[in-house]
Amino acid sequence: MYKDQLYSMVAEEADFLNLLPGNHGQVYAPSVKVSIKGAPRLFNKGAQTEWSDGTNVTGADSLRTGQVTIDIAKFSTQIFISREEARYAVTQWSLVEYVKSMILKGAAETITSVIINGDTQSNITTGNVNKKTNGANPVALAGTEHFLTLDNGLRKVAIANTVVAAAAISRSQYQATLLKLGDYAADAPNLMWIASADAATRARTVDGYDTMEKYGADASNVKGGLIEMIEGIKVFKTRHLLSSVSSAGYIETGDDAANTKSQLMLLYKPSIQYAFGEDMVIVPIERAGGWMLDVAMWFGFVVADEVAGLDKVVATAIINKS
Repeated sequence: MYKDQLYSMVAEEADFLNLLPGNHGQVYAPSVKVSIKGAPRLFNKGAQTEWSDGTNVTGADSLRTGQVTIDIAKFSTQIFISREEARYAVTQWSLVEYVKSMILKGAAETITSVIINGDTQSNITTGNVNKKTNGANPVALAGTEHFLTLDNGLRKVAIANTVVAAAAISRSQYQATLLKLGDYAADAPNLMWIASADAATRARTVDGYDTMEKYGADASNVKGGLIEMIEGIKVFKTRHLLSSVSSAGYIETGDDAANTKSQLMLLYKPSIQYAFGEDMVIVPIERAGGWMLDVAMWFGFVVADEVAGLDKVVATAIINKS
């Protein structure tokens, strides 16, 4: 297993990452700039001044373009393998494969969670979406949390964009969320629902999605109780979109009574631009009781929201659990 192959193997493990087209590969720099092209201008009706006159340049429309920056951050972990594990493994090869699999899966899961839950806010009273405290004894961030990244993730951007108010899950709530994305609402192939476990389960019984008479071949009673497509858009279910949040979409620490809602999001997939950084590093360190593997990877992303005159690219809906 060569180090230059590790990121491609991580990408293979990351179900979520494989659904996003904005991959800029591996960059050996702290950041990379990405150009964003806006919607084309429509032509005007009627004759225009000839080019030879030179006057039409004065009122010419500029191209709609923009730029976002992917900042690369380091993520690290440690894995300990005892001498007993090494000695009594069924085969040395199976142990090596297991450790490699856990490293790659851990990296893939971290990336999925970072894109969904990333938040640059370290002030917990103002509110990191993953840990907000308004009580008298706030619980401070350690500063090493994986979600405390260089860019805001989908939940943070969606909350800033628009929140479809808490309500019992229904077809009208899905449609209201869809309409929040403006022109992107008509681009179903490039859209994706992201559902928490709770939201995915509740969708199975939504009136309008449950029977073939109402929803055709994608109805839940045709798919064995599963909902794979909602309003013609594929559903991605993940544990990294948590099932218990406040009515504002935050996770309130020290106040579990506030975390009584569930959530779902709608994403315009091409808006996620991402890249890997320096080669992943795995360094074994021998100790008396076994071996410690120091592991580090470099990754960055950005949500290109409302860039170059384009619409909002992610919205969230809060769901009542009762």
